[in-house]
Amino acid sequence: LLMKVVPPPQGYQDAFQPGAFSGAMLTVCGIQDTVLVFHGVSGCHIQASHLRSDHIPDGCYVPIIPTGITQDEIIHGGGEQLRRALREAISGSRRPACVWITVSDAIALIDDDVKGISQIVAGETGARIVFIDAPGFRGGVAKGADLAIAAIIDSFAAKDDGPGEGVSILA
Repeated sequence: LLMKVVPPPQGYQDAFQPGAFSGAMLTVCGIQDTVLVFHGVSGCHIQASHLRSDHIPDGCYVPIIPTGITQDEIIHGGGEQLRRALREAISGSRRPACVWITVSDAIALIDDDVKGISQIVAGETGARIVFIDAPGFRGGVAKGADLAIAAIIDSFAAKDDGPGEGVSILA
């Protein structure tokens, strides 16, 4: 057998491709008096925090609380870490008007019951918690922003069953 040696590419190619969770995070981090809980591995949280860091001087500061699940928790589920992070998000002296939840790819793949856990914590605490199902593999930044806006409309806009049914205007 002969082995073919493949030389490394010349020059640097940036393979960074922010996913849908980045777009969702950038969208909700512009909404005052809210908190974002990022349920996922620490590497994805760092990516989200890094992207968001450029926006802080321009407006409000929305904290990002990571669950930072480990490899073991990816195998066995990270539901308890999510419960703790949600309770931390609403336990401060100034309760946020809303807690957003976004997830990394690993969470979407292990199928943690993020929506169910958020409903349980919301029921126990009376907090408004909105899950935005925007793992990175669902698309790019624009798709994540679309998913976040859809979740915001679904959670806050009044339902209309009259002639305007199905029409939403967000300003």
